[in-house]
Order: sequence, then structure tokens, then C-alpha cells
Amino acid sequence: MKKFYSQLILVFGLLTGATFSASAFDFQDGDLVYLINDDGTTATVTYTVKNNKENYAGITEVNIPARATDPATGKTYDVTTIGTYAFYSNNSITKITIPTSITKMETAAFGTLSKLKQIHITDLKRWCEITFVSATSNPFYGGSKMLYLNGEVVTDLTIPAGVTTIKPYAFYKCNFATLNVGNDVATIGSEAFKQCPNLMTATIGGNVKTLGNNVFSLCNKLASITLSESIDSIGNSCFSNCKSLTDVVLPNGIDYIAESLFDGCTGLKNVHLPASLVTIGNISFRACKAMQMIEIPYGATTIQQGAFYNCTALDSIAVPPTVANIHYQAFYSTAWLNRQPEGLIYIGHVALGYRGTVPEGTSITLRDNTVGVGERAFYQQAGLYSITLPYTIVALGDNSFGYCSGLREVHAHMNHAIDMGYINTVTHEWTVFNQLDYDNCTLYVPKGLKSLYESSWLRWVRFTHIVEENILAGDVNGDGRVNVSDVATLINMILGIIPTDVDAADIMKDGRINVSDVTALINLILGNSIYNQHI
Repeated sequence: MKKFYSQLILVFGLLTGATFSASAFDFQDGDLVYLINDDGTTATVTYTVKNNKENYAGITEVNIPARATDPATGKTYDVTTIGTYAFYSNNSITKITIPTSITKMETAAFGTLSKLKQIHITDLKRWCEITFVSATSNPFYGGSKMLYLNGEVVTDLTIPAGVTTIKPYAFYKCNFATLNVGNDVATIGSEAFKQCPNLMTATIGGNVKTLGNNVFSLCNKLASITLSESIDSIGNSCFSNCKSLTDVVLPNGIDYIAESLFDGCTGLKNVHLPASLVTIGNISFRACKAMQMIEIPYGATTIQQGAFYNCTALDSIAVPPTVANIHYQAFYSTAWLNRQPEGLIYIGHVALGYRGTVPEGTSITLRDNTVGVGERAFYQQAGLYSITLPYTIVALGDNSFGYCSGLREVHAHMNHAIDMGYINTVTHEWTVFNQLDYDNCTLYVPKGLKSLYESSWLRWVRFTHIVEENILAGDVNGDGRVNVSDVATLINMILGIIPTDVDAADIMKDGRINVSDVTALINLILGNSIYNQHI
């Protein structure tokens, strides 16, 4: 009866043209209609009524065959594709069986099938290899649906041997409780396990290298995940809004915490960051409200915008001296920031910002071991008259001194000229000193280095007045130059061969003179951060 009903609709449409055109499909075999693919040997399951709830009206179970025959010609085709809108928005289908011949599912192939509860397959490996063009290509889309493998419901999903890549969207919204990804898998595609409603535990196998974007996003019950040490790339939002996740150990190969990686993980308490880490991305831990402490490993250099934004319980933050770049609102609305007093705020060796209003005519000298100034650290502080930047500075954040209308003196003690941020090709403005009155602000530089600061339009040449002053960091022997001779002098001071000049020899400005100062001086000569090595 179901077959007769669907055929009646199709014949009526062909005769009247009222619902679809005669070219909507090439032939019908059983309950389904097909298009012949360009290769002339394969076929695509297509729709009866495009974008309409009457599509395959009345059919409750769909069993897609591996081969379909055109009754007009008697020719048989391999069924390889489920086409765009094939079963879109059907309100009667409860069960669908998909053969191993399927290699591709087009956008909106299944759309929102409100009553579909069971998806039956016979080969899990072949399923992982299907190309899903979008989330709506997958029959799991649109609600909690169960996967059946050879007639048995899958509650514990184990990816079988031989699967090297799990394609994007493969198990999007699939309903199972545990996941075990085997050692043959190297890549897990974007949104492969996104929004699986009952997934609680996941173990990622020993050879996985890449996790795509949003792989586990919105898996609200995911409480435990074990990540292989082989992973060296995790995509944006991979674990975002996994609200039950509490503890994560990130693999040692990871050097970048991707954008929004743990955004909205409100239950996350402990994250072990790898020693390989270089950059913490934008809003990567935003709203992780259970997190109370974080330790950023030595060697990391950058914390991007809003990285720990609204981590309201975060009160203990360890930032190593290698971190020089801290972007806007990286620690906004954290317990740590909220308890800071008015005035200049430091985190690690970075001048993060100024709480309150800088009094008019104020001169500020940053600490001797400061390596960076945070984005918008002194933004719109009209009272700032003079700023002194120590020679240890390697990074100035965008708008760190933007709109400081009262700034009249910049004392740059660096032996290296630092890029002044993004340059607008129309206004030729540098974002570090955005809207600075260059004609009325004097730049003071170390003796002998005026030409360095004037050498590049990417740097400091916008200053109308550049004046040398008698400061040259690292000039241990006092000859007006910083080179290998100063290293030899410093070593002799440490060995007690010549008298020690504490002010000149204490390169690290930590009150001690030792091999750390030698390492720092060498880095200074090379133009590197003095913290580039363990010292």
C-alpha cells in the first residue's frame, strides 16, 4: 500500500506538473526515485517533492538498496549517493537502512526527520568513510537517534581496525554512551561527534594526529576524555560547551590552544597544558567558571584575546617570563583580576594594564624585567605624560598606548626597534601609539641607536623628535657598544677576575650576577628575548 501510495503521488505529479517537474528524477524503483549520475553507471537517491513535508509521504521505513533498476530500460545502477533534499523534512519515516554502496550524502539529504529513531548499517568502517557534505547530510541530524549495526543497537562505539579517517559529521548527534577510537585512525574530521547527547566517556587512540573543529562540541554529558600523545593539532571549539568535562590533559605535541577550544566548559576544573605550548588562542577558556588555577608552561609566548574571559573562579595564574604578548581582555572578569588594586597591574613579566585613571602629568617607568605591554594597557589614559620602556621589552600590544593624548615622552631603552603594530595604509597610523600627537611627543633612544629607530617606516620613524640619551643596555664594559667583548667582560666579573659593576652586569635585574646574565646578554646581542632560554 505504501508503495502504491507513493507511486500514485509520483504519477499525479508527472501528469499535472503541480508539485514537481518531470525532470526531478530519472526513474523509480520500488518506493524510491533516482537520478542517473554523470558516469552513467551509478545513481543518486533523490526527492519526490523538493523541500516539502509530503516528500515520500506515508512511508515509515526506508530500505535503500545497493543497486536500483530503471524499469524503462532494464539497466541496473549502483546506488552511491543520497542527494540533496532526498528525505528532507519527512514527517513519517521512523527507520532507515543504508547500504555499504553509499559513498556520499548531500546537503539536507535528511534535514529534520522528526520521527526517525533508527539508522541501520552493516559495515561501520564503510560508514566512517562516507562523505557527508554538511551536518544535515547525516540521518542523525535533528534529534536523538540510535545507530544499529547488523541489527544490534550501538551504545558503546568502537571504531574498527582499518579506519584511518573519520569523516566530518560521521556521528553528528548519534546516541551512544562511550567512544573508543582505535590506533589505526589518524584524523577525526570536524563535527564528527558533535552534540552526541549521551556520550560520557571517550578514548582517542594512539595514532590520532588531528582533531578537527567542533569534534565534541555540545556533548553535554562528556565527563572524561583521554587524548593520545600523538595528537599535535586540535581544531577550534573542539570541546566547546562540554559542560560535564572536569579534567583534561593536553598532549605534549600541542603548541596552539585553538580558538574557543574549551569555551563554555563550565564544569572544567583542571587543565594540564603541554610543555610544547606557544600560544593560547582567542576565548579558548572563556566562561570556564569552575577553573580556579592555571599554570602556563615556560616557553609559551602569547595569550590571545579573551582567553580566560569570565573565568570567575580563576584566582591563581602562573605566567612565565617567556610570555610577552597578552591580548585584550585575556583575564577579564577573573577572580585574580578583580582583586587587583588600582594602578599598574602586572602578570608574569607583562604590564597588563592600568586599573583606574592615571593622574595628569604622570611618568611611569616599567620594571626592568618587563618583556611586554598588554593590548590596551594604557588605552585612553590622557594623564600619562611619560613612559619608560626597559631594554627587556620585546612586544608592545595593539593600542597599548592608544589615545594617550597627554603623552609627551617615550623613553625606549631597547637595543632593538620593535614593530609598532598594524599600519593602516590610508591613515598610516600605528596601533601601538594610535592617535599619538607625534609632533609633540619626543622619543628618547639609547646612545648610538637613533639610526636604528629611524631605519624603518614599520617602526618608530613617525616620531618627529628622536633624541639619543646616555643609556645602552648590555654595555658591560662601557665602550658604547654591545657585543662579544661585553660577554667576555661579564664572565670575568663573575669569575672575580675584574671588579663587578653591579648595575651593568645584572642583565636580568634580579639582584644576582651569574650565568643567567651571560645567557641574557647573548640573547640581547642576538636581538632575542632575554628569556629565550632556561636561565
